[in-house]
Amino acid sequence: MFLAWRELTYAKLRFSLIGLVIFLLTVLVLSISGLAQGLASDNASSMQYMDKQAEKIVLEAEADKQLSRSALSDHDLEVLQDRPEAHLLSLRQGTAQSHGKEVDVAEMYMDLSSDLAPSLTDGELPADDTEAVIDHSAKDDGLRLGDTLERPGGTEVTISGFTENQRYSHTPVLHVRDSAWKQGELPISAVILDHALPEQVHDQLQNAEVMDIRASFEGIPGYTSEQTSLQTMIVFLFLISSIVLAAFYYIMTIQKLSQFGILKAIGATSKTLGISLILQVLLLTTVSIIVGVAVTAGMAAVLPAAIPFSLSLGTVLLLAGLFLFVALLGSLLSLVKVIRIDPLKAIGGGQA
Repeated sequence: MFLAWRELTYAKLRFSLIGLVIFLLTVLVLSISGLAQGLASDNASSMQYMDKQAEKIVLEAEADKQLSRSALSDHDLEVLQDRPEAHLLSLRQGTAQSHGKEVDVAEMYMDLSSDLAPSLTDGELPADDTEAVIDHSAKDDGLRLGDTLERPGGTEVTISGFTENQRYSHTPVLHVRDSAWKQGELPISAVILDHALPEQVHDQLQNAEVMDIRASFEGIPGYTSEQTSLQTMIVFLFLISSIVLAAFYYIMTIQKLSQFGILKAIGATSKTLGISLILQVLLLTTVSIIVGVAVTAGMAAVLPAAIPFSLSLGTVLLLAGLFLFVALLGSLLSLVKVIRIDPLKAIGGGQA
């Protein structure tokens, strides 16, 4: 530890430059990860919420996992809707109007007394068909409690409350009472199940597909393409990071071969030198990551609401651990070089 810390404090500029590179890579990876999670939440937070409350979703087999295209048949509904763990759901996307301004919304019809009912940030759940709740992001479009909103179907509702984490396909979800499909206005898009169906019930379905709720995210327009692109960028950034860090540490090791040779000649073991190198990598990478996380958190706090950004603690810890792993992986070449140093050749100016 003494040897590692001594060198870090002696060659401040050299190690500061490496730390700056690690810091910039950390901020870049965390920023893209936050954008990926933010876009996922902006695109599917309503379904993500259901995924926490229930287990399965039943969609029309030909709907290609798209909730907006699904319309379950009467036969399949008869099989499903009387089961105690089944929650009926309808979806309609369109444009609503308030104060002469158009607002894109995704209307969801469900039993708002069930566990799938959204959490409120303000106001109350609809008392009847003349009221509705909408995601709080609609406030950016000027909506307030008590405002009248003309739904895509033409009828008007009063905003009785605002919800959180209720967006679908980058639009706020408007939750209304389930009388619309009860009156035959809309088809049943899906059935949400608290538990997996028994095999004998599953076999009775004719034109329906049962899947995990998370699997249905693939049917949300743009969800898969957005997440695939951003995740691919993150993977390449980690690959680039490992190559860059390996090159930095290897070059530094080459420059210190004579010093390592002298230390070995006076009795330092390969184990001691190797531990010193690993400790340097851990200390430098850890400090750089901590600073990078702090700066990213500060950036997230000042980003405008128009930029969806979300980073969970689990994601931050996972990425930090991966960066430490990548840094250690990049130092392996240097470690091998240190172990193989011949003191006589190193002191005599032998070539690396």
